[in-house]
Amino acid sequence: MKFSSVIFVVCMLFAFVVYASPKKETIKIVQIIDANLFRLADGRLVQLADVQVPSLNSDFLFPKLISRKAFNYARKMLLGHRCVIRYDSSRLQVGKPLSVYLFKIFPLEKLDVNKLYLMRGYGKFVPSKASLYRREYRAAERYAQSKHIGIWGSSKTKAEISMRRHCLYYRGGNRNLFGDEFREIGFYSRNESPVSLAEFRIAFVRSAEKGRTCTDCADAIYYEEYVHHYRSGYLQLIFGKKWKRTGLSIGFFGCISGTKYRSEESSYLNLSPIIRMRYFLPNDFYLKAALTDNYGFLFPDYPVELAIGKYVSNQKLHVWGGLVKHRSLWNIVSGCEYNLGPYSINAFFGHGINYNSTFAELQLGFLIH
Repeated sequence: MKFSSVIFVVCMLFAFVVYASPKKETIKIVQIIDANLFRLADGRLVQLADVQVPSLNSDFLFPKLISRKAFNYARKMLLGHRCVIRYDSSRLQVGKPLSVYLFKIFPLEKLDVNKLYLMRGYGKFVPSKASLYRREYRAAERYAQSKHIGIWGSSKTKAEISMRRHCLYYRGGNRNLFGDEFREIGFYSRNESPVSLAEFRIAFVRSAEKGRTCTDCADAIYYEEYVHHYRSGYLQLIFGKKWKRTGLSIGFFGCISGTKYRSEESSYLNLSPIIRMRYFLPNDFYLKAALTDNYGFLFPDYPVELAIGKYVSNQKLHVWGGLVKHRSLWNIVSGCEYNLGPYSINAFFGHGINYNSTFAELQLGFLIH
């Protein structure tokens, strides 16, 4: 073979290796559009290769929360910084964001952003045929799975996050031994995370209290039946903290009520403490013991609740039941909540075992992101 032919073959091989090898480029990220979509200073759009990340526009709360965490992480770590991208020109597709391996360079180290996303549980490893770091990325994903981080969170964590609900509700029935009727309309908000809890309830109530008066005279005793109509409003606030399997919540219940009978007018203010303890069992069960809690208006004088609950049907359905003790009287209580993506339906029921008391509640819930 002539020397010129050898030179030509060597040059062709060198050109092929240069073309086929991953290319590097220093870039600057100027905008974080989504959890895995970034705009460069020259206007190009890039995304992390081999990493499938939930979108901020997800219809489901849990992936949306993970996407929000990844978005905030990218803004803090990448926005406005110069980075190095590595890509394979054979994977370029016209009209689509460029899939890249993104590195943030420090004086003494180089951080692989794709790998960090996988280690933090922000996405799944979805390799292509031309994947450059298959072994490292698969190990990073396994780490997140073993620690139940991000999208690999436990079923208990997903259930708690899915319990973030804001509800409009209606409740009515008979609330005590005398069969006093009441109708209640209110707003109820519950925000629960794996480590904390915040609840807020405000409601307006109209109730009718049955009673009697008597007038003594020399010859007979005269009884007159009457009905007091109350218009009441109350506020309930609860804050809680969780430690592993145990949750403790403390709050207060405040009620102001006014009534008018004939020419008499009266009003009163009532404040009661709220204490709630929950213990989470395996298989998404939990035990609950509470003082006052959701029954401050229905049952005065500090009612006590003992209940058990469970999340079923892939965390979409929450069912619970228990007993409420009011003075020496007992009530059976139960409820269920079904989550329809960003919406929920909640039904609640109670009935006195040894006296006249039956009430029901219907909640229509929605999410505020």
